[in-house]
Amino acid sequence: MTITFQITKQHIARDDGEYVVEGSVNYTYAAFRFDASWEGCTRTAMFRTVGGRRIAVLLSESGLSGEAGDMRCPIPAEALAEGGTLHVSVRGDRTNLSGESVRITTDECPVRLGACGPLLGSGADRPTPDIYAQLLARSRAPYIGANGRWYAYSEKEGAMTDTGIPAMVSAGMFIRYAAGSVIPPAAMTVLPQNDSTLVGVAAGESGRAPDEPAAYAWIALRGEKGEQGDPGPAGAAGPQGEQGPAGPAGPQGEAGPSSIGPDTGTALTGLLMGEDGRVRAAAAGEDYLPPAMLGEANGIASLDAGGRVAADQTASAIVTVTEDKTFTADDNGTFQLVSTDTAVTLTIPADSTANFPIGAEIEICRYGEGDVTIAPAAGVSCNGSGETIALTDPFGCAACKKLAADSWLIVC
Repeated sequence: MTITFQITKQHIARDDGEYVVEGSVNYTYAAFRFDASWEGCTRTAMFRTVGGRRIAVLLSESGLSGEAGDMRCPIPAEALAEGGTLHVSVRGDRTNLSGESVRITTDECPVRLGACGPLLGSGADRPTPDIYAQLLARSRAPYIGANGRWYAYSEKEGAMTDTGIPAMVSAGMFIRYAAGSVIPPAAMTVLPQNDSTLVGVAAGESGRAPDEPAAYAWIALRGEKGEQGDPGPAGAAGPQGEQGPAGPAGPQGEAGPSSIGPDTGTALTGLLMGEDGRVRAAAAGEDYLPPAMLGEANGIASLDAGGRVAADQTASAIVTVTEDKTFTADDNGTFQLVSTDTAVTLTIPADSTANFPIGAEIEICRYGEGDVTIAPAAGVSCNGSGETIALTDPFGCAACKKLAADSWLIVC
């Protein structure tokens, strides 16, 4: 009897009408139909018993419908040993194009197990092998066990079986064994490397000898790796290649400047200016700024006799204050002289009102009897807070320095 499941991505659902009863052995099978997302996966059926034990069984092609996505396995006797609800799920493992391991899992599908009549006998059944043993059994290739003897697959036992044959044979020799049955020691014999039936077989390969019946197979033992051979001589140098074609000519460069000579018949003094290959007298105010214009509102500072910027251009402009005010961008770099006998509040505005540049400076001096309060506007920080700063002493001074957006340092 076969119960069938449909797997769509990570969901598993049962699509048969069979009634399953506890206690069956090698009678009830599970068939699984997968969608395209499971292609390339090694698939394992997972059975969670009524008692909570998990049993894994490797799946193989079922051939039920002729579709490559159909796989099946017998439901282990341990999974059917007790009535109740059996839970079935599937997992798949593969490697993607980047060499990373990919695992797909599904949810669980419940299978109700009906109660059976009384069972006679001990009911002892051979337990389901673990996944490693199932993989070795599926390969059916003989291997050397931990006890130093050959193991081969037995159809009767359904597992790799100890043959009792010691693995102490020479490299390059061949071992012939009977496949598909219980392997007694007499069924595996050592053949000489020059056996005529094994001509052309390389050490380390396995398969069936040309003249052996299908029930027999052989394996060749690989010898130890030899030492590294000496490097071969260097090859001769190849012939000189032909010269490649000449590249295209580059573009024509720009013409160089023509020589400059004095204006014919004119005596030139002062600053000269080149024009159209000749020189002429430079015009003050047009070709250059005369000394009389330096220091005016033209962006150019005048120098004193020592080559330094004149003092009257470096000093802060004095602005007299007699009442409350909010600083504007024009107050940057000024000296605010508060000369009044009444209290005055000077407000540092937010950037949204007057956006002073970073590094802007304003100097303040209490020159009268009235107290002077420096107050940050809403959102402005002075010395890390929104608190006001007062100049209560006569002739008290403060320097305001903008450090960041809406952040000022007040030094008294």
